[in-house]
Amino acid sequence: MTLISERPSPGEPRSYRFPPVVRRAVAGGEVVAAHLPGQSLAVATLLLDAGAGREPLGREGLAGVVAKALEEGTTARDTGAYALALEGLGTELSTGVDWDSFRTTVQVPVDRLLPAVTLLAEAVRTPRLDPADVERVRDDEVTSLRMYWANPGPGPTPRCGPTCSAPRSATAAPWTATRSRSPR
Repeated sequence: MTLISERPSPGEPRSYRFPPVVRRAVAGGEVVAAHLPGQSLAVATLLLDAGAGREPLGREGLAGVVAKALEEGTTARDTGAYALALEGLGTELSTGVDWDSFRTTVQVPVDRLLPAVTLLAEAVRTPRLDPADVERVRDDEVTSLRMYWANPGPGPTPRCGPTCSAPRSATAAPWTATRSRSPR
């Protein structure tokens, strides 16, 4: 084994040309696409202006619970059947909420993009939202929050105050300056 006494110097930067971005208006929104030839994976994301900032007072965390509950099936397929349909395409439904937006994503081999987007649309248009599933998802989110709050890591400093505690993503419980933690 040899030890290198000097770090190698960085190589010459390679030029990169960003692909052209295509925008198309569609009913109810806009499609923004960039074609990257030669890629084996395609990503489709539905981004909605429906983040945690739009939650009704007293219902904080609702967007996060709904996002997670979308993974629990649709009116046409129960949890197991929906999961099998996604797995059969080699993908999973990825959902998330931040303060400004609600997003749902699939990433699949290019030749399976259309059926994957169809499953994504099925989840968003006709979610199952079985009360037992929603309650379980809510309880999981509450447990995650309790574990986060129990973490002895740094929280907001008195000098910084509540502004450091502004939520970055939806949760299953109200955000307050005394209960939230600064983002890591």
